[in-house]
Amino acid sequence: MIMVVTSCTNSKSFKSKPNDVQREFIVDAKNIFKNKEIDYIYNSSYSSDDISFILGDKDITLDDFKIKIISEIKANGWFYLRRNGNSYVFCKDKKTQLEISPPKSLLGNIKAQNGDILRQLDNEWNIVFSKSKNIKRDCDEF
Repeated sequence: MIMVVTSCTNSKSFKSKPNDVQREFIVDAKNIFKNKEIDYIYNSSYSSDDISFILGDKDITLDDFKIKIISEIKANGWFYLRRNGNSYVFCKDKKTQLEISPPKSLLGNIKAQNGDILRQLDNEWNIVFSKSKNIKRDCDEF
């Protein structure tokens, strides 16, 4: 007897093709993080469309982030909103958010901190582009 088990969820977070919103995020990510090898994770759910990825702590220094990356973020139409924990939160509008969490190894903190969407990682930059459909995020204040 063969039994097939399936489950239904409202969320897809596997290697699928990106939707239109996610494709726009990919363009921004390529413009902002030039020449970085990026392995995107796509997530589309009832509440948001996202792409997320990580970069190693050797891929971007804190100085590069503060000088070059933030400049590229602003050049691509994003505005700095604030820090949330150790994460930097940028907005394009009330529903579109970019959150970047530097690794603990670069900041030197002992306990990982949460941001609005992300949690800080030990040795990797944690990055998400998100377009909220019906949930409250930091950029709602934008």
